[in-house]
Formats: sequence, structure tokens, C-alpha cells
Amino acid sequence: MRLSENRAIAWLVFAACVVFSLSFSSGRALSNLRADNERVFFSGTAQSMGLSIDKHLKTRADCAYNIASVAGNYPIDKALTAHAKDAADQLSYAATIEDKNGANLACERAVQDLYTAIDNAALSATDRNYALSQYRDFQAAGDLIRHDKYNEYATDFNRELSAFPARLLANMTGVKPLALFS
Repeated sequence: MRLSENRAIAWLVFAACVVFSLSFSSGRALSNLRADNERVFFSGTAQSMGLSIDKHLKTRADCAYNIASVAGNYPIDKALTAHAKDAADQLSYAATIEDKNGANLACERAVQDLYTAIDNAALSATDRNYALSQYRDFQAAGDLIRHDKYNEYATDFNRELSAFPARLLANMTGVKPLALFS
């Protein structure tokens, strides 16, 4: 039996080719769109001039480490100091958005606890001012993160991804929603 002689099989093969072609090209387009939106997290938008959540997280990690370094020079709870340094390291080395989100939250708590201890300790005026400056920079970077446009981009992408037919294509091609950053 030849394929040209059996129209039902020919139509079935044709339909399979169309479905494969559409899913492949559409899946690639969804994947590219996801990558473009994810890039906003790491590189910012054209309007942000390269400022991004990732860059602000690097600032927070540096500030956390600097605050811990000041605390290390005084009789402040060494566990709090070590915890802040570890949190800063975790934030610096986190690779994915999800990991960075968790590390940022942990770093926030660790720095807050350490800064409370520093605020109650007897520091030199220079070290107190430096720690305060670093704490303010840490908090300012957090404010910039909260006002960053990434979550809007990710929410829009996730909304598009959850609608038909994108949801079906995403399931077929493995394109996942973007993580939000809190």
C-alpha cells in the first residue's frame, strides 16, 4: 500500500507534521519570550540603564558583608556576624531567580538582626557611621528591588503562558512560568 493511495494515512501524516512544526516554532518563540523577560531580572530594561534586581542584590550582599566586617571588630555576638557573612555569600553565589529570592530574604533577616546588635553596641563614631551608611545602602537597594519592573514583566509573561493555546504549547515544549521576586 502506497501513501499516495491511502488518503487517510496521508492526511494523518500531514496533520502530525503541521502539529510538530507549529509546536516547535511556537515553543521556541515562547522560550525566547521567557528568556527576554528573565533578562530583565539580570540586566534591567532599556529605561533602567542597566540597573536590575541582580545588580541591587550584589549591592545588598556587599553591604551585608561590610556590616558584618565592622561587627567583627567588636564584642558583638559572633553567631550573628557569621550568619550575616554566610547570608551575604549565599546571596552572592545564588544563580537562579528562586535561589536569589530565598537568599535575599535570609540576608534581610540576618542583616536586620546584626544591625540591631550593632546599634546597641559601643562602636567608634567612624565605625557606627560606616555601619549606618552601609545599612542605609542595604535598605535602599531593597527599596529599588521592590520598585523594579521585573515582576510586572514576569506576571504578564505568566498570564500569557497560562492562556490557551500558549499553555498547551508550554506543556508540550517544557517552557515554565517565570518566578516572581519578593
